[in-house]
Amino acid sequence: MPYKSLAIWNQALSFHFSHWKTLLPVLPFLCLPVVGDVFHSLIICQKVQGKGLRPMEAVREVWRNLLPLFSMKLYFEGAAVLWGFVPIYGIIKSIRYRLYWAMASNGLGALGSGITNCVPSEGERKLTGESPVMPACR
Repeated sequence: MPYKSLAIWNQALSFHFSHWKTLLPVLPFLCLPVVGDVFHSLIICQKVQGKGLRPMEAVREVWRNLLPLFSMKLYFEGAAVLWGFVPIYGIIKSIRYRLYWAMASNGLGALGSGITNCVPSEGERKLTGESPVMPACR
């Protein structure tokens, strides 16, 4: 499957287009950098768990998770920048911390909201090694 990444983007776009009426009232929240990360995690977990989309409930849960996610992303970004100054080995570590930064919203958005079925999958743990935040909704 050489085009698996394109299939993932296709799924993401079809999700947004098929639920555009439900997501229209909360469109501004989808566009905000850290808020959008948590919000997307919450609505995707709602959909995967079969609870239906409740965007207003997800908006209320976003604010509870915003500060912890922002501090986590700031930590990973700071570590990535600092490791970037170390030749060769530091660049590899920097890339790993940037991966953690990108995936942090999946972890905090799902686990911090009281959704219990979101746990790290075995594949995600193998992908990132010692990452503390890598859940996936099942």
